[in-house]
Amino acid sequence: MIISHEEVADIALAGNEIAVKVGCFDLFHEGHQSGLDFASQQADILVVGVLTDEYVRRRKGPERPIQTWGVRAENVDTYDVVDFVTPIHGLSDVVSVLRKARPSLLVDFKEHTLREAGARVLLPLLGVGYVIDRTERLTSTTSIIARNTLKQEG
Repeated sequence: MIISHEEVADIALAGNEIAVKVGCFDLFHEGHQSGLDFASQQADILVVGVLTDEYVRRRKGPERPIQTWGVRAENVDTYDVVDFVTPIHGLSDVVSVLRKARPSLLVDFKEHTLREAGARVLLPLLGVGYVIDRTERLTSTTSIIARNTLKQEG
């Protein structure tokens, strides 16, 4: 279910253990599925923050994302281990979701989220633990784009 940040607070009221995962999820692939599977195993409820188009452009360049936020959010939402999806415009939105959902964990892949300024300090202050998914991923959106570019040039 795609929800607003305000609706995230309602999830916390149910008393379930919650995990949060944040990402771009462009060109949804098996690497994303593997990461979401890992995250869902960490708690009863999985809330996924999907980065907005503007935020992705700031982080990955003007040619990204390939798909719009709506398409990316819907792709994540239809994956069976995901309970809720919410938009993320920047680090302040991550903090907002963490404050409202009161999750026990933020699940990350190779410390992506913690690269953001201040994230290492914020998590303990918010009472949120941190789990790094170190599962090896053979697929990424960047690698898919690179392969397709090589095929077109070849």
